[in-house]
Amino acid sequence: MGWTPYYLVNITGEYPVRVNGTLTRVYSAYVRAGSVLVVRAEPVVKYLGLVVMRPNATSLVMVVNRPVRLFIAYTPNYANLLLLMLLIALALAVVLMTRRLGHGESWGEEVQL
Repeated sequence: MGWTPYYLVNITGEYPVRVNGTLTRVYSAYVRAGSVLVVRAEPVVKYLGLVVMRPNATSLVMVVNRPVRLFIAYTPNYANLLLLMLLIALALAVVLMTRRLGHGESWGEEVQL
C-alpha cells in the first residue's frame, strides 16, 4: 500500500482572487501532490475608475509538487487620474483666457501703423 503526499497551499491577495474558479481572499488547503491549481486575478477599479489596481500576476497555472505560498500584490495605475487632472487644468486655462480676452485685454502688444 502506497501513500500520496499532500502539500499545504496558501494563496492570498490584497483583493479577492479566483482559485480554481472560486473567488476568495484567502485560500488555504492541503492539496494532493500533482494537483493543478489555476489562479486568476483581475484588475480592481477604485475611486469611480480614476485609479486601477493592477495585479502582479493575472493568470497562473501550477502543478503542486511542494508546499506553496503565493501572495498576489497590486500596483496602482494613476493614468486615468492624471488624464482627468490634465483636462481640468486645460479647461481652467481656456476659461481664464476667454475671460481675459472678453474684458478687452489683448495678448501681446498692439502695433499701430
